[in-house]
Amino acid sequence: MTTSSSDALGRAARALGLDAVLESVAQRATGEHARRRLRARRPQADPAAVAAAQDAVAATQAFLDRHGDLPVDDTAWRDDAERIAARPDAADGVGLRRIAAGERTAQALARALGAAREDPGFAPLAAQAAGLDADPELARAIERAIDDDGEVRDEASPELARARRRARREHERARAQADSAARRLGGDAHVTVVGERFVVVAPRRRVRESGGLVHGASQTGESVYVEPAALVAANNAAESARAAAHVEARRVVRGLGERVRDAADRLARCADAIERVDVLRAIARFAQARGARRPDAAPDGSLRLVAGRHPVLETILERAGRALVPLDVSLEAGRRVLVISGPNAGGKTVALSTVGILACMHQAGLPVPCGEGTRLPVWRAIHVDVGDGQSLQASLSTFTSHVERLDAMLRDAGGDVLCLIDEIGDGTDPDEGAALAVAVLEALRARGATVLATTHMGRVKTWALEAPGVENASMAFDPSDGRPLYRLHQGIAGRSHGLETARRMGLDADVVARAAARLGDDAFRLDAVLAALEARTRELERERERLVRRTRQLEDAIAKWRARAESYRMTRDAARRRAAREAREVLESARAEVERVVGEVRRRGAAREAVRKARERLAERLAEVRRLERQAEPPPALETVVVGQRVSTSPAGRPVGTVVDVRRGRAVVAINGRRITIPTGSLYAPAPGADAPPPDAIDVDVPAVTLDSHELDLRGLDRAEALERLGAFVDRAVLAGVEEVRVIHGVGTGVLASTVREFLRGDRRVGSFRPAERFEGGAGATIVRFD
Repeated sequence: MTTSSSDALGRAARALGLDAVLESVAQRATGEHARRRLRARRPQADPAAVAAAQDAVAATQAFLDRHGDLPVDDTAWRDDAERIAARPDAADGVGLRRIAAGERTAQALARALGAAREDPGFAPLAAQAAGLDADPELARAIERAIDDDGEVRDEASPELARARRRARREHERARAQADSAARRLGGDAHVTVVGERFVVVAPRRRVRESGGLVHGASQTGESVYVEPAALVAANNAAESARAAAHVEARRVVRGLGERVRDAADRLARCADAIERVDVLRAIARFAQARGARRPDAAPDGSLRLVAGRHPVLETILERAGRALVPLDVSLEAGRRVLVISGPNAGGKTVALSTVGILACMHQAGLPVPCGEGTRLPVWRAIHVDVGDGQSLQASLSTFTSHVERLDAMLRDAGGDVLCLIDEIGDGTDPDEGAALAVAVLEALRARGATVLATTHMGRVKTWALEAPGVENASMAFDPSDGRPLYRLHQGIAGRSHGLETARRMGLDADVVARAAARLGDDAFRLDAVLAALEARTRELERERERLVRRTRQLEDAIAKWRARAESYRMTRDAARRRAAREAREVLESARAEVERVVGEVRRRGAAREAVRKARERLAERLAEVRRLERQAEPPPALETVVVGQRVSTSPAGRPVGTVVDVRRGRAVVAINGRRITIPTGSLYAPAPGADAPPPDAIDVDVPAVTLDSHELDLRGLDRAEALERLGAFVDRAVLAGVEEVRVIHGVGTGVLASTVREFLRGDRRVGSFRPAERFEGGAGATIVRFD
């Protein structure tokens, strides 16, 4: 990136309010160092760098979705590490404990990211965590020596333990001496501490009689703080022992400080890695909260914004209880200049700012609040002329500051430059301003720049109607009540509605009429044409919305029809399998009976040829039944399942999803925006054409299947009749889309209950079944749930 490109992008980011967006992202970070990194982010002009930044965010989002949150923490301890590394003798227990906590965070984060290092899909996240090299031994050494409050533990070293034991003994000996001295000085005397030495508070007259070292007097002067001669030696011994313990504790802390100094570079790398991950985590959380996504690449320089939302403005409107109208803009490779017109306060400036802020966010490595299908280039420079930009310090007029910014655009314009110009040519004589506006737009178009400019000038709108590579656009306006609709309509210029607004605001009618008369026929003709185009556009928009609603209804109907048709097919297959099994049982029983009869006939001397033909006919019948049974059998489950494979959770091959994780015999499958966990042995190949897009919407008539009751009473029936009734009931329940039913079979001998549960175990449409609870019928009923 050249210096000029960096400067242009930085100025654009400041002018468009990227700092406010970054602050919103920064508030989602854990540590202050990570927040500083986020606040310092700026758009980049290198497509590879932008792609890498977006890759890292995408990998982080995927990791959080699959594995949950990341254990990041504040890295304020890096300041302690830098301070202690510079002066190990200045180490302190509180700072050392913070460094140990940082090591533990690095260790936990490295452990959590173990999956990222093994999965190529998480490689960009793993790369950002490079340098995450924790040293658990340093953390353990600090924690063994320093307690949670930053105090050195007795067991930090054998010498310290001995010194502190001695200090406690001498302390108790001095206390005992002080108590003894107080008793000698009489009932009014008591022990206290001055500095770290025991003294006795006693009446002055008693002190004069006994002698000793006086440390001070009370406010009244009646009592003095005295250290009797017998107590001085004990206090000295205690103070000497304390000093020795303090020296040993400082030696321990200094030793740990030297270890921190030796590990300074590694600690800095760990802190950097934690902060980078904290930054990515904050961006991912921001994207989730704001519904932001990564735009598609646009190497040809085309721009397509679908449902783009200005994040700052959206937040402001949400707080006011209002909804933001998303922005749709499209500028293809051959049409790079868009002239936006329309009424004041209609959203023209907001449209420019939205395109600009989203472009800056994208190039700063942030996901963009927009819809699917959004496509953004990576611009080398973004030039912004929004607002009057008047410079009081330089004594520049509004128009002069506009001209300066236009000049900067013209000098830097190229195919990889975005120019956003609000009210081009404004601030001077309208004829001269319009001529200047057209000339600037022509020059920018000739140099290949992408340009979005707003205007009220009719001559600029007229030029845009005819100029190649230029397109008009207007902000929608409801003429019935004069309200701006904040929607951008491309392909049509907009009216300013200045006179209509003045009339609606109550300006003198004669004044408005004279103003209209002064506009002249040409202006009215243009205004009339634009009014007709606006009306036609509104009509087409209403028709489009009606068609969208109708298409959605038809697609919903088709989806329901397909689901019911699939359920019917599975029900039919289950019935065929059941009938085939029963036929086979009958035929096998019949064959056994025939064999018995044949044996009897042979014994009676029947013709062998007749017996042979009878056997052949029976074998043919049995083979036919078995063929039908094989046709009705569901396809086998997949033998191997790998990440990225397209699979179905149903033997029918629909619906179809993608395997996102496989471990310990279970797979996570993403289907229609949801994730389910399922045994790998329950996954099947997609049905042919299951991944194909749905056909065009058509009129369909879907017959509804209803279930009169969610209960089936089988009590009193024999086995065959119960199975027939149960099979028909399950068929109707599946077709009706019922989730749960109750089958009543009574207790009795338990034969009917066993028959019901054997049937349910063999029916693939049954998700689960269980004995009913006491309040549901107890052992005399079974609760059935369907997949």
